[in-house]
Amino acid sequence: MILLVVVAVVGAFAFALLMKLYWARNTPSKPTGIVTGAVVALLAALAILAASGRLHWLAALATGALPFLRHALRLALNPVGGLLLRRFLAGRGGPSPLGGMFGGFRQSPQNASDDPRQSSVQTGDLRMTLNHETGEMDGEILRGARQGKRLGELDLAQVVTLLTEFDDERSRQLLSAYLDRRAPGWNDAAQGNQDGQQDTMTFERALKVLDLPDSAGRDDVIAAHRRLMQRLHPDRGGSAFLAATLNEAKKVLLDRL
Repeated sequence: MILLVVVAVVGAFAFALLMKLYWARNTPSKPTGIVTGAVVALLAALAILAASGRLHWLAALATGALPFLRHALRLALNPVGGLLLRRFLAGRGGPSPLGGMFGGFRQSPQNASDDPRQSSVQTGDLRMTLNHETGEMDGEILRGARQGKRLGELDLAQVVTLLTEFDDERSRQLLSAYLDRRAPGWNDAAQGNQDGQQDTMTFERALKVLDLPDSAGRDDVIAAHRRLMQRLHPDRGGSAFLAATLNEAKKVLLDRL
């Protein structure tokens, strides 16, 4: 009986180790000896349980774990939830399995302790909150003209405009994930609206898009356009819509100067 308990514990530990290595691996140079040992231990535990006729213990254990697995699966099926689950499996402070794309996010201890049903991730511009039970996501803007506003209070066009206002690349990536969940296909729709000239670029709006004062000159426009394109170009994680908006703003301003 004691041997079976030990075998079950070893098998569970090996499985947990394999899961942690799978989610947290960051480079292909991860020592293979640990993985091999964990696989051997897991297979040996399964073989001993099967030979002793106690393999049904695993079925009982799996049945007890089903509520947690359902919760974890629901959490992983949305962008922010998947990020939080991966960071949990990787260990707090460990490298994010998504690499530089979401590296450096931190979980908010205050939000986590105040309401265990919610988790949050924070960047320089955004604090995004996820409700584990409903899957609902919302975010608070931390800097800029809309500081203190929540994304849910803004219409879709206003949220998209934030992509040109955020200085932090990770904030823009998190906001893009929010947009993908709130309005799938938002990027194509926004591009279509612009192609159809449904949203005319005025001189005032062009100044705002390029973050320029009224006194800006041609050199200022060119420099601002170049700086923003380096951050928002599709090849650098931006979108075709944002790049086209920047190009149109530049054209409108240069035509007037």
